[in-house]
Amino acid sequence: MPKKLPYTFREALGYGGKKINEDKALKIVQRVGIDAINDLGETPLTISAYLGNIILLKIIIKEFQRSDCNNAETFGIALLEACDQKQLESIQILVEKGANIEQIDRFGLAPLSKIFTNTFSDPIPSAKYLISKGAKITGRVIKMGMDWDSEKFVAFLDSQNIEFDRNLIPKKEVVETEKINTSIDIIKLHNTINNKNYLETAKVIWKKLAPSSGQADTVQGELLRAIEKLRDEAQRNGNYNFSKNCHKRLIKYLKKHLIDKTVFNKEVVDEIKENLKTLSKGNQPYTEDDIYDNITNRIVDWYLENPKQLSHIKNNKLYC
Repeated sequence: MPKKLPYTFREALGYGGKKINEDKALKIVQRVGIDAINDLGETPLTISAYLGNIILLKIIIKEFQRSDCNNAETFGIALLEACDQKQLESIQILVEKGANIEQIDRFGLAPLSKIFTNTFSDPIPSAKYLISKGAKITGRVIKMGMDWDSEKFVAFLDSQNIEFDRNLIPKKEVVETEKINTSIDIIKLHNTINNKNYLETAKVIWKKLAPSSGQADTVQGELLRAIEKLRDEAQRNGNYNFSKNCHKRLIKYLKKHLIDKTVFNKEVVDEIKENLKTLSKGNQPYTEDDIYDNITNRIVDWYLENPKQLSHIKNNKLYC
C-alpha cells in the first residue's frame, strides 16, 4: 500500500508562494516513495508536473522507468496536470517519455482539452506542441477552446496545417437579449441615493459595467474587475496562478489610472502606490479585505471625477 505524501512536498516545490527547496522535496520522495499519495490523490510525479519543477520531474520519471508500471498511463495522468497549468517544458518531457497524449481525466478532458482551462497564461504554445505530436482535435477540444476565446481559437485552428471536422465549430447565432442600461449618474448614485456608501455604489458599478467573462467595455468597469480579480486570486487560490499575463497586467492598469495627481492628493496617491505594491507580490498573497476595499473606494472616487464612461481598449496580451 502506498505511503502518504505529506503536504510539505508541495510546499518544498514552491506551492503557496513558499521558497523552493528541491533537496527537501527529494528527501521526502526518497522517504515515502514515488507512488506515495496525498489526500487529494496527488503523487510526487503529478505535483512536479503541475508546478513545472523539471529537476524533480526528471528524477521521478527515471524511477518510474525502472519499474514495471504502465508508464503511458502514469505519465498521461501527470501530463493532464502539466496541461492544466500550461507547463510547456513538463508537457514536452512527459510526451517524449511516452505519456498517453489522449489520457482522459475524471471530467472527460484529454490533455489538449485541458490546455484551454484555467487560462491565466497563453494556452496556444502548449496547444501547438500537442497538435504537432498528434493530439486529436475533438468536439470537446473545440468546446473548451471556444469557451476560452472563440476568435483567438478559430484563428489558431486556421493557422495550423491540420485536418479536422470543421462542422464541430459552432455557427454564430444571433440571440435577442435584453439590453442592460449601463448609464450611471455616478454623482447622484453615490452622494444621494447611496448616501456615500462605497460598497453599495461599487455593487451597482459591478452589476452594470463588469462582464460575466472577459474584459469590460469601459475603463470604470475594467478597474473594478481588475481589483476583484486580484482579490479572488489571493483569497481563494493563495496567488497560485498569479502571473505576469494576468495579475501583473491588472496591477499595471490600476496604477495607470488611479495614480493620478489631478484626482487625488499626494497622501492618497502614496497610499494607492503602497497598496498596489503589496498586491504585486505574487509569492506573498494578501488575503485580508482592507486593501482591496480601499482600492475599490478609490475607484469609486476616480469615477466621481470622471463621470463620463470611458471606452476601455482591450489588451490582447491579457489572459484573464
